[in-house]
Amino acid sequence: MQTNFNGFINLTRALGGIEVVNTHHSTVTVLSTGRVVDFPEGRIALKNTDGLIYVRERKRLPLGDLDRAERQRATVVGMLDGIAAHVDDPVFLAELIALMHGNVKVTGDLDVRDFVDLVPMAAELDRDDVIGLMVPITGFGTVGGASVNLVDEPQTAALGEAIRTDTMAD
Repeated sequence: MQTNFNGFINLTRALGGIEVVNTHHSTVTVLSTGRVVDFPEGRIALKNTDGLIYVRERKRLPLGDLDRAERQRATVVGMLDGIAAHVDDPVFLAELIALMHGNVKVTGDLDVRDFVDLVPMAAELDRDDVIGLMVPITGFGTVGGASVNLVDEPQTAALGEAIRTDTMAD
């Protein structure tokens, strides 16, 4: 699934903002407006365009793209929490599904009916039920002049096996 910038901002607004746990303080100056946005460590609320600014930041984070990916995973959890908070409001859900249908591109066999079917599941999820994972890496390198993450192949194989066998806790 993917969305464009406007779709992301519209979803953030429809949810009344998104709460995330921010692990790295950062301050970003928006080039187009000169506005300075501060993201302190801890639980923060992201509203309007600040959510997009938050998930795109990487340059001032200790691990760059890796920390940005962590922010994106935290934002997905925040969105799930926001949807779960409104699961008993059929008007909100109808508007949300229409917004997602118009702004979210889905590759595969997921259609509008599937979006509707997923809503009750979101209501049952707690933050601890959603696990954000990243392929294990051994470090950073350069391949063909491009900066890359070096994949830890044995750990990645172990992660794949844990996912397949539902033994992530182990």
